[in-house]
Amino acid sequence: MIRSGERRALLIGTELYQDCRYVPLPSVRADLEDLGAVLAERTIGSFQVTRCVNPTAGRMRSAIQEFCAASAQEDLVLIYISGHGIRHPDGEGEGLRFAASVTRARNLISWLVRCKDSSSRSTATPSPSKATGQNA
Repeated sequence: MIRSGERRALLIGTELYQDCRYVPLPSVRADLEDLGAVLAERTIGSFQVTRCVNPTAGRMRSAIQEFCAASAQEDLVLIYISGHGIRHPDGEGEGLRFAASVTRARNLISWLVRCKDSSSRSTATPSPSKATGQNA
C-alpha cells in the first residue's frame, strides 16, 4: 500500500524538573536528537521531526494539540515522550501521567488519589489538564 500523506514525528522530552523528587534525566536531550536523526534520515524514516524539550504542562499539551491539528488523516504520525511519569497508586485507573518541567510530584499523586475516590462516587472524569498540573 502506498501512503500519500506525510510522515511526521513529535518528540517530547523532559530532562530537568523543578521538583527535586524528580532526578534530572541528562540523556533525554541526546535521545531526542538521536531518535530525531534516525527518523529524519531520508533512507530510513523520512519523517518531518519536531522536538519539544523541557516543556511546561501547558506547552506539552499545546504541542500535542498543534501537532495533531496540523496532521491530515492520511499522514503517518508518531508522538514520542521521554521523561518521568507516575502510575496510578494501585496500578489501575487512569494509567500513566507524564511529568512536565514544572510538575510537582505531590500534584500528580493527589490528583490520582482524587480521581480514584471520585470514580467510586461518579462516572465523571477529572480534567486531564490537572494530571500534569503546573505549580499549585
